[in-house]
Amino acid sequence: MRLYTSLWLLLLPVLPVLPVAAHPFDPFAEEKQVELQRVAEHLRQGNTHEALIQTDQAIVKFSKHGPFYTLKAQIFLKLGQTRDARAAVEQALDLAPDYALSYWIRGLIHQQQNNPSAAIGDFNRVLELDDQNPMLMAQATGSRGMALTDLGRYTEALDDLSRAIEVRPGAIAERQFRAVAYLALGRLKQVESDIAVLLAYEPDNAMTHRLQGELWLKSQEFKRSLVAFDRALTLNTKDVRAYSLRADTHRQLGQPAKARADRAKACELGDATACRK
Repeated sequence: MRLYTSLWLLLLPVLPVLPVAAHPFDPFAEEKQVELQRVAEHLRQGNTHEALIQTDQAIVKFSKHGPFYTLKAQIFLKLGQTRDARAAVEQALDLAPDYALSYWIRGLIHQQQNNPSAAIGDFNRVLELDDQNPMLMAQATGSRGMALTDLGRYTEALDDLSRAIEVRPGAIAERQFRAVAYLALGRLKQVESDIAVLLAYEPDNAMTHRLQGELWLKSQEFKRSLVAFDRALTLNTKDVRAYSLRADTHRQLGQPAKARADRAKACELGDATACRK
C-alpha cells in the first residue's frame, strides 16, 4: 500500500509542542518553552523558512535542549528533506530520550523511508510515554493504523484508525486510510460512508476521488468509476495508481486504446506492473 503513503504525510497536522520537565536549576526553562511555542506557531501557519531560522537561533542559544531538534526535524519533514529530518530527530532523542513527540516524528520518517514496522515501534513508544495528551495519543494511534495498513494488517489498522477518528472526526488522512482498509476487506458500505464524509470536508481531494473510483470499480459500476478517476487525475496528474485503475476501468468498458494509454502513463510514472501488461 505504499502508493497511498506518499500523500498522507502532507495531511498530518503540526502538533503543539509538549511541555518538558525542567531541571530545578534551569533559569531558562520558561524562556525555552515560550520559544518552542513561537516556532511551532510559525510551522502551523506554514512559515517554514521563518520557523527554521528561529529554530537554528534557539539551538545556538539552548544547545542541549532536545525539543528544538524535534521541531527542526518536523520542519525538514514538511520540506521533504528526510535525511536531514532523521539526523535532527536522532539528536533530539540523544538529548531528551523520553520526549514522546520525537518518537512520533521518527515514526513518520520511517514511514517515508518505507519501513512501517520500525514506524510502528516508534508509535508504540509514544503511547507508552505519554498517556496524558489525548491529541498526541490520537495522532500516534492513527499513524500506527496507517502503518498497519501499509503492512496489509487491515483488521488491526481499523481498530487504530477508528479510535483516532473518534477523537478527531475531521482527520482526513486517517479516514482515507480507513477507507483503504475497508476496501481491502470488501466492506463497501463503510467505504461509501467514509468517502461521503471526506468529500464533505474536502471536495477537491485527489486521493478521496481515487478511492471513490476504486469503490465503484469494485462495485462494477464502471461509468461512475471512470468519472471519479478522471476527477482524481485532474486534481493530481501524477497519481500512478489512478492511471493503473483507470486503465482497468477502460478495459471493462471495452476501450482498449484508452486502457493502453493509461497503462503507458502508469509505467512512465514508475508502476512496474503496468509496464509488464
